[in-house]
Amino acid sequence: HGSAPPAGFGPGAVAVAATPTIAALRLPPIIHAYSERFPDVEVELLDLKYSAVLAAIDAGDADVAVLALAAPDRRYRFTPLWKDDMVLVAPQKHPLAKQTSVGPEELASVPLIVVDQYQVVRARIASALHARGLTMAPSKVVGNLNTLLGMLDAGMGVTLLPRSVSTRGSVANHARMEIRGIDMTRHFGIVTARDTKFGAALQSFIRFLRQADTLARN
Repeated sequence: HGSAPPAGFGPGAVAVAATPTIAALRLPPIIHAYSERFPDVEVELLDLKYSAVLAAIDAGDADVAVLALAAPDRRYRFTPLWKDDMVLVAPQKHPLAKQTSVGPEELASVPLIVVDQYQVVRARIASALHARGLTMAPSKVVGNLNTLLGMLDAGMGVTLLPRSVSTRGSVANHARMEIRGIDMTRHFGIVTARDTKFGAALQSFIRFLRQADTLARN
């Protein structure tokens, strides 16, 4: 039945919002382990687009979120958990596939397929290219990761993916390239509204999330 919850820890509920990749890959095992230890707390996982995650925090529909903030924002408290960088992934038959890295000039000429949730990253690249006098080729935007992976498997183009995703499952069969000269690091963490009142259930879940992430990295 797991260890006893802290004193004064009654039944509670925690709503956690996350962008699709985190909701699919990172959080399920953590939530499962937490629920086994604290069965009285109901944890709801909301799988949302980036803007909808922040809207859920703003509206109080989510107590806590796990994501990479596009920019520092005074409305939120941000507790860092891990960092991950974006890499270029191409089908093995693509002309770039033999390279281990691409520079800004090459990147500018490649039409990308981008999952909607990575539009923020695409904007960062476009800005970095613009500063060098380069214009990014038009991108095709798709709604979810499964569609993107299907297009990648069919050899339909080149995409941006987090390094941690690029080594999983069928994605690992494709060519992975570093992006030179542009900072592609994203900092993921726990996001709460600055005025959040931390009840016992929420405090417990956030503590568990931080410990689980530390264990995963060690």
